[in-house]
Amino acid sequence: MRGWELNTILNLQKGGPFHVRTNHDPSDTGAIFNHYLNRICTGNTPNGTRERWFGTNCFELPTFRTYGNAGVHYLNAPGYTSWDLSLNKMFYFSEDVRVQFRSEFSNTLNNTNLGRPNGTVESPAFGRISYAVPARVIQFGFKLYW
Repeated sequence: MRGWELNTILNLQKGGPFHVRTNHDPSDTGAIFNHYLNRICTGNTPNGTRERWFGTNCFELPTFRTYGNAGVHYLNAPGYTSWDLSLNKMFYFSEDVRVQFRSEFSNTLNNTNLGRPNGTVESPAFGRISYAVPARVIQFGFKLYW
């Protein structure tokens, strides 16, 4: 079978690190960023769900004019799995003229890839994942060479 082409990409990623934070300034330093909380347990849950990705009860606001003991990047966001596939066929009409038909499938197996959990203590969605990255995407195309 002449003119066929199959391409594939497998993408497996471990979840990236993140940390929880507060919008307040408990240290009373006027700093805009790096408002750390007190971490009283690990917060990592081995079987996190969309509704509760990490242990939200493991964090509390530090007392006024003190710094929290939690640093940065101690929790893991969900991982990412995607298998992309493309199948192309070239049709030859003469030496100089040919047409390529392309079919491309992103996330072929339609895996659910969750986004990053909400890490702001004041948010009603604290610890919850409210979005997922786009599901399977299919596109077709023609390309004329002459």
